Formats: sequence, C-alpha cells, structure tokens
Amino acid sequence: MSVNKNSIPSPLRILFIEDSEHDATAFNRALDKGGLAAEVTHYFKAEEALEALNSAPLAYDLAVVDYKLPGITGLELCKRILALEIPLPTIIVTGAGTEHIAVEAMKVGVFDYLVKDSQQNYLNILPLLIPEIVSKYRKNTISTIHKKERQAIASISELFLDDRYSLELIYKKLPEIIAAEFDFPISTVMLLAENKKEMVVRGITGNVAPDLLGTVLPMEKTACGTTIASGQPSLQTNIASDPDLHCFMSDSNIETCLSVPVTGKGSGVLGAVILGDTINRFDADIHVPALKVIANHLGQEIERTLADELQVKSQKEWSTALDAYEDGVSILDLDRRLLIANKSFYTMTGSTPKTAIGKFVVDIVHTKEEGLPCPICEAQVALRDGVFIK
Repeated sequence: MSVNKNSIPSPLRILFIEDSEHDATAFNRALDKGGLAAEVTHYFKAEEALEALNSAPLAYDLAVVDYKLPGITGLELCKRILALEIPLPTIIVTGAGTEHIAVEAMKVGVFDYLVKDSQQNYLNILPLLIPEIVSKYRKNTISTIHKKERQAIASISELFLDDRYSLELIYKKLPEIIAAEFDFPISTVMLLAENKKEMVVRGITGNVAPDLLGTVLPMEKTACGTTIASGQPSLQTNIASDPDLHCFMSDSNIETCLSVPVTGKGSGVLGAVILGDTINRFDADIHVPALKVIANHLGQEIERTLADELQVKSQKEWSTALDAYEDGVSILDLDRRLLIANKSFYTMTGSTPKTAIGKFVVDIVHTKEEGLPCPICEAQVALRDGVFIK
C-alpha cells in the first residue's frame, strides 16, 4: 500500500502565480525544453491561488510565486500558504534581487529564492532546480514526521508502563497523543465487540460528537472495516463523496481514514487504531510503520490485562472453593511458589495473600531461626506436581 515518499511524482504538479502572461509562457516553455514532466496550474492573482488551495490543499507539489503581484504580494501569499500547514514548498521569483527581499523571504519560510535576470537565463535552471527542491523538501518533511512519531511512541510506551493508568484510561489517552504528534485532528481506538460483528469506540479525540465514546457500531458503518476483516492497514480517502464508503463520523465531514489493526499474539485482530481528517490526506500512509508499533503495543497490553483478569478471577474461584476445608490448603507452582491458599493456611502461617502469594512456601512457613525440615517441607518434596495439601 505504501509508496516511497522520497520519490518525485511524475508529472510534478506546480502551482504558478505570475501576473505576466509573457513570463508564464516563458516558464512553461523552459520546463518543456528541459524535459521536466509537469502539470502547471497558472493564476494571475494570489487570491485565486488561495481559493484553489482552500478547496484542494494537497493538489500541488510545489508553488512558484512571483514577488510582485497585484493585491496580495507574493511574500504575503507565501505567508498564507505556510499558515495553511500543508506540505507545499514555495519558491519566490523576483526581478529585484536585493538582500532585503532574500532575508524577508527566508524569514517567512520560503524554501528557495530565485532572481530573474534580463536575459532570462534563470529559466534554464528551472528543470533541474524544481525537482531538487521538491526532493529536498520531502526529505526534510519526512525527517520531521519521523522525529514526532518517535516522540509519540516514547510517550505511549511510558503510558503502558505507568501503573496509574488502567486499560480504560489508556484507551482514552492514546488518541490524544497520536492526534497531537501525528498532526491529525481526529484519532480513535476501536475494538471488536464479543460478537466479532460490531465495533466499540473505546477512545476518541477531535472535533467529533462527545457521545460517540462507547458507541457500538455495525462493521459496515466503519471506514476501517476492511482493516478488521483483512488484518492489514488501509487508507480511505474521499469518504464523504464515495457512496461505497461509510463512516460513523460522517457528521464531522470526515474525508480521510487511516486505520491499522490492533492484534494480539494469540488473539488475532482485536480492533484498530485510526487517524482521521476532514481533508484528503493521500500521503497519510507514511504513518503506517509507526502506527503498527503503537497498535502492537496496545494489542500486547490488552492480552496481558485480560490474562491478569482471568488469573485474578481463577484465584478467587479457587480460594472460595478451598475455604470449605478447615485445614490449611495451598496450591503452588512447580518452583514451590504460592499461587492460591485458603483462609486456614493464612491463619496457620500468620500471613496474608498480599505478603505470601508469589513467595516460596518454605519462606512463608519458617522464620530464619526455625529449624528444618518439618511436615510441610517434607510434603513439598513428596508432591512433585505442585499441589500441597496439609
């Protein structure tokens, strides 16, 4: 499903803002002459370009902006493009190559700066310069993304190790960390219901209806249904306009859904970790490797918690059954550590479940000053199957 994000798309999608028809024609001619495959969308005014970006923010790979434009200047346009927080590098092209303009452009965050010359020789370097800028920008962007992903994984690992957080609290905290570090407005943790046909919203963050938490949904009403069915990550875009796709967050105008399965070593698919956005994020699958790490951590935590709960339940059931015996009764593992005991055992040894479970029975029964052996120790030697009954 994923592609190499360092590769340069062909053709390159260039947003070109230039108020001179002559310079626009020369720009296109230079790209053709240099053999650069490109789709150039030309606007004469900055306002027109902003309107296009607002309706399709991920439609372009690069913006080339003339410094002098009617209305909003090229520098102001670059500021507004950066404010949109979309992955779009910008180049300022100007006929007045002053140091002041260069400094201002760099302060704004323009990725590169190109000076027009009277002979228009600058056009000859465009076919080589543009792909290099796009490649460098993508590498820098991906490096930043991976750094934030590592921060998210570290924070989530600490969350799993913190005894103050129950599994229910982790479900609620996890989406908050993921949404913040992955720069997505919506994140969700959904788990399969016991019937394996429905999903339960266990954690959710973002601009969504507050009553969605705990909602039980048929599988067909979740865009991540394919992830659950296949056990593989999936990226869905154009959700709102695709009649074949359904999403329980449709009221939030969801457009993108990236989901990664939560799996356990012995439990199969348990649910999904989801990123959502109200715009189409066609490159969102760059986050799949990091989300897999997080989802695997969550799957292991779910299995561990379920195993602990089952053990506690089993211990209570055994303790209740053993309490019927008046004599002290204990069940040990093969290393002679205490697993379960009845009330009479604790009374006889002066211990409690909190101080005794997990310890060697010989250490529970004897103090350091007492001599050995005793009937209990002899019985332990005799009973090699791990069960001791006084």
